[in-house]
Amino acid sequence: MRFMDSNTNSQHTRPRTEPAQSRRILRGRIYRHFKGDRYLVEDFATDSESGLPVVIYRKLYDDGSLWVRPLEMFAGEVDRAKYPDVRQRYRFELEDVPSANHR
Repeated sequence: MRFMDSNTNSQHTRPRTEPAQSRRILRGRIYRHFKGDRYLVEDFATDSESGLPVVIYRKLYDDGSLWVRPLEMFAGEVDRAKYPDVRQRYRFELEDVPSANHR
């Protein structure tokens, strides 16, 4: 994967997770939003205006549409002032989905 490094404005290759300074978000994995729905992280990209990394993710309900959100927000904690009763720490948390074929 390639993206623009906002500090140097040079392109380079990054590992399958993005970026090191944030919580580790994994491509191809399912995340639970703090309001309960689930999403599949499809990929990472760079915002053309800000140069910041974004997460491209797919709803796993309704129309299955694609969404994009700044990585910092995707990996961030739930706003406790706005949502004081939420039990989940992070806005999106990794779900462990075991295989139905491997018991």
